[in-house]
Amino acid sequence: MQIFETINAALAYAQRDDFFVYDLEYVISALGGSQNKSSLSLRRSGTHHKSSILSLAYSGPGSTREIVVSSSADGSIATWDGSGQLLQNVILSRHYASSLDLSSRGRALIVGTVGTKGDVPPAVIIYEAVHDNHWEERDAVEPKDAVFVTAVKSIRAATQLRYLVAVNTPAANPLLLYDRKQLVQEYTNHTDIITSVFVPPDRDTTVITGSRDCTVALYDTRSRQPTATIKSHFNSVTALGIFGENCLFTGGLDKRVVVDDMRMLGHQPTCCDMDSAVLSLSVASPTQCAVSTLTGVHVINFSNGNMLPATSRADSGTQSSCYNSLVWNSNGSVLYAGGDSTTLDLYVKTFDGDFESA
Repeated sequence: MQIFETINAALAYAQRDDFFVYDLEYVISALGGSQNKSSLSLRRSGTHHKSSILSLAYSGPGSTREIVVSSSADGSIATWDGSGQLLQNVILSRHYASSLDLSSRGRALIVGTVGTKGDVPPAVIIYEAVHDNHWEERDAVEPKDAVFVTAVKSIRAATQLRYLVAVNTPAANPLLLYDRKQLVQEYTNHTDIITSVFVPPDRDTTVITGSRDCTVALYDTRSRQPTATIKSHFNSVTALGIFGENCLFTGGLDKRVVVDDMRMLGHQPTCCDMDSAVLSLSVASPTQCAVSTLTGVHVINFSNGNMLPATSRADSGTQSSCYNSLVWNSNGSVLYAGGDSTTLDLYVKTFDGDFESA
């Protein structure tokens, strides 16, 4: 309805002054609407891990199987089906997995690990799905001089197993490109720890990194230097995502989510201020960007052009958790979340009203 479009536009403007927000929300409520409707509802919590979930990876039904893999600080790696049923558990004896990712067809699992004791070096372990789709360790690499592994990411569009590893060493914070066990390229452009690595799923040469130095770097793996560097944040960049070919989403400890058009990086980006630091994000579409903060999960609609994005907080029931990792399923109908609660939480969309059409 046009009246709701007008009111939503007015509310977006009024958010700059709290004096007007109450009045506008009162009007919307009287008309049977709500700016604060929850667009997600917690439907299932998978119990398995005994400590915080650190990382999630998803492989959709377009591959050989739909699975979600979670890693925990307790040293366990769990594999779940798309409905949240546990399929397999792997226990690391001397490490825990700080980051992990799946290959394009979900047949290989790349695990970045940190030693549980000081004399155990960090490593990247490669598992492959064998009999009954169970994981079996195939290879491992120990990045030279690494103190710890901060992130791993598979290049899913590559024809062979190719992945990236971000590490911290006493002298630098390099990003390493591997063909299976062979080191192909090393990038040393960030001045502080790389906190996030992202590879668009349909590209085999584009890599994006975020760092504690407050910058985002874009790489073409055929070159040794970044193709662009963005500084849209005032604190550590903690989360990256992309929609389409050019819509880049970044989140940080500065309580902001920023959207840049990679074709026009010199132009003013779209920003959304959050209630607290951003821990993770996942993008299903411009109207459906899930963001984890210190207070829970929010969903942002960025389809309003230059207006302030509409934000809806998920309904998590009585349980409130800090989620370290979020990932949508392939069609954006289910959001998987893992964090301090130790459970794999599945959120589903609860309505398609104002939020989807705003």
